[in-house]
Amino acid sequence: MESQPPPLDPFERGFNEEDVDVMVDALRKKARREHAARILLDKLNADRRATLIRAITNVLSTELAMFIYAQIIDGLPTEEVAWDQSMPGITGEHPIDDHEELCPGAMDKARELCQTWDPAMLMFNPALVNAYQRAVPGTKAFQTRLIELVAVALHQIGAILFQLDFRLHQPASDIDRIPRHHAFLEESIYPEGVADVVGYWAEDRILGNPPPPNVYFYACREKVTFRPFQLRDDQQQSLVDFFLLSETETPSQTSPLPIRGDKNNRVRLDAQMATLHGFFRDIWERRQPTRQLISFWGRRPHDQIDYPKSWDLLVKVNAEASLMLPEKKY
Repeated sequence: MESQPPPLDPFERGFNEEDVDVMVDALRKKARREHAARILLDKLNADRRATLIRAITNVLSTELAMFIYAQIIDGLPTEEVAWDQSMPGITGEHPIDDHEELCPGAMDKARELCQTWDPAMLMFNPALVNAYQRAVPGTKAFQTRLIELVAVALHQIGAILFQLDFRLHQPASDIDRIPRHHAFLEESIYPEGVADVVGYWAEDRILGNPPPPNVYFYACREKVTFRPFQLRDDQQQSLVDFFLLSETETPSQTSPLPIRGDKNNRVRLDAQMATLHGFFRDIWERRQPTRQLISFWGRRPHDQIDYPKSWDLLVKVNAEASLMLPEKKY
């Protein structure tokens, strides 16, 4: 009798709806435990704390960061930003259609808050803080932990601004109209609820989402791959160099932000399998995909923006067959 192949792990074949419900409940409980266990930056030694605070300050000094936080204060992203996403999620009549500019006062308030932010407002996962403390400056491990802590800080500031309720627009349904990243919409799981949805959007628009050896960014921009992509060495180094600029230098004039992936960012992951490959900051960020969703994504065409290696293969095959190449769009 022929032996049967071992069954696929649920993470590879996808979960049924009942499994997903059980997992969502477990992730919700884990998220709240980890949220309650966070610590302040005073657990770091003076040098590491100063380095991190300087890195966060450098990012907050940029017009980009102020503009992103101003949109949270405003209560709606601008029309241009809302449509500059791979999956905008805007349908029918929407207030965003008439929101071409920030409302008066939003940018001034954001500038004030970015210039007067207090490190005591931020709390972090103790494992991440300890990993940053142990990492040797100049190493990839140090770069990764520094970038990750900055991303967490940007996320928290965005969530806090949302909770402070400065919003000049009061949407009828928060989740329908708030700034959001298509892959981070699990407000029922997140410890800060809808505020965390806004936080993920803020860190993506300013920076991205980090793990080693180089960080991965998970973009939500038009004409940028929707697949998580790893930064090249030069991209990561330029980001860390910017973080470490001294107070005598002018960060806003040397900022590499935002960093966008292109065809040269060759290391990528399929989003629905990202958790399986260890791509997450918090395991509760995204629920595991169902079998139907994995099947759907598996049938998706491999275009040149999201799958540059497939595009290269197409070019090679066409060239060998002396066929006319399709027009490049990327």
